[in-house]
Amino acid sequence: MATEQPRLDADSNITNDAFNSSSSNFGEPEIPDRIKCIVPISVRPSLIDPKNTGLFVDKAVSAGDILLKVEKPLFAIVEETPMRETTCDNCFAYQGMEELLGTVSTAKKDIETAIPFNKCGSCRVFYYCNKKCREEAWEHHHKYECLILVNFLATVNLAKHFIERTDFRFALRFLCMARAGRLTKELMRDFYLAPIGNLRDFVPSMEASYRRLSLNMKLLAMSPVHEDEVLQILCFAVHQSIEMFQPFICQFNRRDTSYENTSSLRSIVRGK
Repeated sequence: MATEQPRLDADSNITNDAFNSSSSNFGEPEIPDRIKCIVPISVRPSLIDPKNTGLFVDKAVSAGDILLKVEKPLFAIVEETPMRETTCDNCFAYQGMEELLGTVSTAKKDIETAIPFNKCGSCRVFYYCNKKCREEAWEHHHKYECLILVNFLATVNLAKHFIERTDFRFALRFLCMARAGRLTKELMRDFYLAPIGNLRDFVPSMEASYRRLSLNMKLLAMSPVHEDEVLQILCFAVHQSIEMFQPFICQFNRRDTSYENTSSLRSIVRGK
């Protein structure tokens, strides 16, 4: 199973306006085009938190029914090592050596693929199944984050620890792409309208820790946004992650993370 990340149209005039705008400026929430609804679904005020919105199934469904498919994730982030080293940062193909099974791969068979995948020659953080995927990822997002990652790994003692965190890599990619003017109005609307909750829902010390991290990430990414906006992005990462499973291809289920406005830990998908 592989996935393709959407191309983002550059608009350098939007970034600051989007971060400084109220979510109400983006209009009513709607299901984005990248979401394919298998059954009728509507967007309405959440029954749990009326200030937020939820997805409601408008017909009877049974347990196990597929309700929707995310065809092109908003942001898709490879999981931590060792999966990070055996998964393509662009198409999410997996390839590795498994006990008793030998080489297990979801990479396309008509291309020349290295085992293990080739890593980025500069930051050495992300891996690619072939040249085409490396070039596509570079144009889509990696050229905005690569040098930042290089400098971070060279100067910060705990850099390798942070690099393994999917929320850190997501937030850093978000900030780098925002700084480069690569976020559309539609994407920013999705970000602002997503229910992000409160970090204190987890442990009391988490909010203070994430606030310190937010300031450091702002400086790291040389982002023009305020650290409060960085904290909002990190809250989004905590509450809006969707596990992307690739079952039955190795001894353990493959798992990566997608960040979407269509899911949260507050279970916003409900039967009518």
